Amino acid sequence: MDRIRLIASDMDATLLDEYSQLPPKFTETIRALAGQGILFAAASGRPLYTLETMFPDLLEEIILIGDNGGAARWKGKDLSLIHISEPTRQAE
Repeated sequence: MDRIRLIASDMDATLLDEYSQLPPKFTETIRALAGQGILFAAASGRPLYTLETMFPDLLEEIILIGDNGGAARWKGKDLSLIHISEPTRQAE
């Protein structure tokens, strides 16, 4: 695994089970990966604040990608935020 630097996973129906639960020993697995220099990113259509509540013990160790890729945060710092402006009304 010395060539792997990042593992990213979608949340619903991929990382989470049918009850929206993380896999057993998930925190330990993420910390073991980090010990090998491998980052983990949780990706979701959910907003970042929702992802933060799902991973309270791992906020310093994982990358959060929310809003269908429109926002990314790592260690409390925004890496990317895409703002979509309100559409302008065209003259008729």
